[in-house]
Order: sequence, then C-alpha cells, then structure tokens
Amino acid sequence: MNKYKNGSHSKFPQVLLFILSMAPFFIILGLMSMNIPISLDHDAVFIGWQQLWKNTWLGCSIIIISIVIESVILVLFQKVCKQESPEETEMIEDIDDINFELVPFVTSIFMPLISFQYDQLSHWLVTFLIVALIGFIFCNSDGFYTNPTLALFHYRLYQVTLGNQRRGDHKSSRRIIVLSQDYLEPGEKVRCVKLTDKVSCVTKLS
Repeated sequence: MNKYKNGSHSKFPQVLLFILSMAPFFIILGLMSMNIPISLDHDAVFIGWQQLWKNTWLGCSIIIISIVIESVILVLFQKVCKQESPEETEMIEDIDDINFELVPFVTSIFMPLISFQYDQLSHWLVTFLIVALIGFIFCNSDGFYTNPTLALFHYRLYQVTLGNQRRGDHKSSRRIIVLSQDYLEPGEKVRCVKLTDKVSCVTKLS
C-alpha cells in the first residue's frame, strides 16, 4: 500500500513543500547577486555583453537552477495530490478560507533573509544554517501547509468539516486543513489524499 495513503508519517510531502516554499527567496537571491551598473547620464555607454555576463552569470545560474528544481518539485507534489485514494467520497459540511495564514511566512522568513548582504562568506553560511533550521521545523510540524508559493499555482488553503458519504445517517465528521486548486463551497463532494493526520490535499468531484 502506498505510504501516503495508509496514514504513515512520511515526510516526503513536507520536504517537497518546503523546497517549493523557498523558490521566491532563491530567485530574489539570484537577482541580488547580479551586478548591473545603471546610469542615466547622457554620456553613459553599454558595458558590453561579455562584461554584463561576468556581472550576472552567478545570479542567472541561481535563477535557472531554482526554476528547474521548483518545476520538478511542483510536478512531484501534484502527483502526490492526484494519486489514487482509498478514502471514501466526502462532503464539505462547513468551510473557512484561511489563506491569510500564508502572510506570516513571508514576513517572518523571507524578509530577514533578503535583508542580508551576500558579499561576505559568513552571511552565506548563516543563511544556509537558517534555511536548514527552518526546513527541519517546517518538515516536523503540521504548519508546513503555510506555503505562500502554492498561491502562485492557484492552490487555496481551507479549514473544513468533512462528512463521509457512505455511512448514511451515522456518518462521522472531521475537521481538517485542506489544500486545493479548486474553489470549494459547502455541500460539494470531494476526494481527499492525506498528507498528514491533520492536512489533506482535496480535489472537487464534478
């Protein structure tokens, strides 16, 4: 049985989401690494393509590598969310949009890292240690779903109450956090793929 279906506590979805969450930071870091002199003086001249490449190759490399890695990570995460699920069809009984929880991640993580001056080796080492620490915390808590990068790919964050549809009048309800690319409303039937005991990825059934 697939380890994402049977309730085991695999860290794979958390690791994927953490790497994905750092995409904007590394792209911004790549832009910060570029040295492009800009002058509005009337006698300013172009520095030449060779010198421009020398000033920007590191930043361009960081951005290109980040985009490739993040594209692969996004595909893997979407495959996790679209896998076959043994869980029964469930109906949304109550729903709250909690996308606002994505904002603290940006202000508390990205802003301090971006404020560093990356012209010193010590700042790179500190950044690596901070990212590693954040990753460890991120992957070992249920707060991993607070990933602002998912909003760029039309994922929304909800807190929902789900009721199992195959249990008739004796159905049980549960309150969980869900990620979905669909716009969800009460009364809609959904299929859940469990990421952790408290977080699932949800697809609306037509």
